[in-house]
Amino acid sequence: LGVRVIEGVARFKNKRTVAVGEQFEIRARRFVIDTGSSPALPPIPGLAETPHLTNETVFDLTERPEHLVVIGAGPIGLELAQAFRRLGASVTVLEAAQPLAREDPECAAIVLDELTREGVTLRAGVEALRVEGSHSGIKVVVRAGEAEEAIDGSHLLVATGRRVNTEGLGLE
Repeated sequence: LGVRVIEGVARFKNKRTVAVGEQFEIRARRFVIDTGSSPALPPIPGLAETPHLTNETVFDLTERPEHLVVIGAGPIGLELAQAFRRLGASVTVLEAAQPLAREDPECAAIVLDELTREGVTLRAGVEALRVEGSHSGIKVVVRAGEAEEAIDGSHLLVATGRRVNTEGLGLE
């Protein structure tokens, strides 16, 4: 179809030239950039040092979590929460704002009601203050209003959105 695919790491040399490795330079008036995305990890103290899963690594599990704690109540976080609950795991979902906040409120209410009926614990309006390892696996310390509370789980899933993979492209 007249498309040439070149595999490699690309970077812009200027606004009309892209270099791919040391072998290829492509000049054009316009470029389509399709780099994909990666899980966006929030700046929660202790997260980098604590074992956690994302929507990309959660499928590497070989055993069902005893208690999955999910940070993020968007479509991805809630889909995985429901799946693991249906597999028999206890599931607690933590959300700083309103679960499914970007969705139609009437439709979101139906989904959230069903998740609650299925046994998923939804905690809205809680801020994750820090994450750390614990005797049972992980601990997430949250603030709900003025009170702090620790939520223990066997596994932690971070589902707080995605970021575009543009690092190293030289877009500046």
